[in-house]
Amino acid sequence: MSNKKFVSGLALGILAGSMISLFLRSRKGQELVEEVESYINKAFEEVKFGIDNIDITLERLFHRRRNLLGELDPEKDFTDYDEIFS
Repeated sequence: MSNKKFVSGLALGILAGSMISLFLRSRKGQELVEEVESYINKAFEEVKFGIDNIDITLERLFHRRRNLLGELDPEKDFTDYDEIFS
C-alpha cells in the first residue's frame, strides 16, 4: 500500500513539474517571471536605500523623541546626544 502511495506521489510530482515547466516556457510564463524579477529587484532597492539611510532615519526619530519629551516637561533639561550622530 505504501509503495502505491509513493509511486502515485512521484507521478503527481513529475506531472506537476512538467506542467510548471511548460507554463514558464510559454509567453505568459516568461511575463510572469519578468514581473516577479522586477518586483524582487524593486524590493531589494528599497531595502538597500533604507539601510543606506538608516542613520538619517534614526536621527529624525531621536529628535522627535527629544522634542516630545521637551513638550511634556519643558523645565527638565534633556541631554543633547547630537554627538552620537555626527
